[in-house]
Amino acid sequence: MLSSQSLSITNESKQDTEYNKICEEYKHLMKTLPKGNGWRVQHLYNYNGFWLDSDTLKTNMILNTYFKTQPTDIFLASFMKTRTTWLKALMFSIINRHRYTFSDHYLHHHGPKSTFPLIDSEVYPVNDFTHINAPRLFATHYARDIRPLCMTSYKFVYI
Repeated sequence: MLSSQSLSITNESKQDTEYNKICEEYKHLMKTLPKGNGWRVQHLYNYNGFWLDSDTLKTNMILNTYFKTQPTDIFLASFMKTRTTWLKALMFSIINRHRYTFSDHYLHHHGPKSTFPLIDSEVYPVNDFTHINAPRLFATHYARDIRPLCMTSYKFVYI
């Protein structure tokens, strides 16, 4: 009979093995992808027709393996620097209108950016986001063609 401690160690070993596999795939990919000069980083890599920095590419691979979506998740997908802060506040307010009154609204004390975790910046180990009430709101800058596979059949708001 396995104890909870040995089950925990087994799960951690499995996750570490999966992560090591991702790292090996990532190293191989970095050697094979077309490379160009970057602006904010030294190099960009052409991945499925999109120029990405190496960190963004690795995050995408990690999300493919570890990020777990729920059927009620909503994603706000936009290009970087497209001024979506106001849209985050609006979406959050509409979805959570039953949770707050005007006088105690979350946005009175927190910025709209804190209402949507940007999943593009997740690193290993990936947050499970179970602390967020459904429907969970996420932001992403991934283009539709390079979104992690776990995000293919959920609600999206595109800008």
